[in-house]
Amino acid sequence: MFAYHIDTQPTGGGPVGKHGYLWMKKVTGFDPRYHCAKCLKGEYENDFGLRVPTNTWRTLKGYQESDIVYVCAVSRPYNWHRNRHLVVRVKAGSHAGLDLWTGDRVLLDNAEIIRFTGQVAAERYADKGEDFTTCRNFQFGAQFFCDAA
Repeated sequence: MFAYHIDTQPTGGGPVGKHGYLWMKKVTGFDPRYHCAKCLKGEYENDFGLRVPTNTWRTLKGYQESDIVYVCAVSRPYNWHRNRHLVVRVKAGSHAGLDLWTGDRVLLDNAEIIRFTGQVAAERYADKGEDFTTCRNFQFGAQFFCDAA
């Protein structure tokens, strides 16, 4: 809903200071015992966070073609309606972006959007309750890694 393919040139921008968290993670698996970032197995991108420049292209480097990368921006003060999520597959020549509630954008080169819904999480993990089934991280993991134990 807030992720999109980019064909336009961005304007300059600064750090994402109005967010509580901004993280990027290479996702390698899913652990349905948890929700939020902990349910997504993989390593965080150390060179990405609240001080990352916005509205400027960031090239995904150090990843292999087809790696899966999750970007999550959590608002401050916390309001889940303002949180933003972007999942991409590393693909040379592709571009993706994420509108933040502040009006800034996170822009990624070599990134192809992966879309997901909450349907698989709601159907397969209904017994876990809304904390799990409404969590976007969990929704993605449940859909993309639907054969996880």
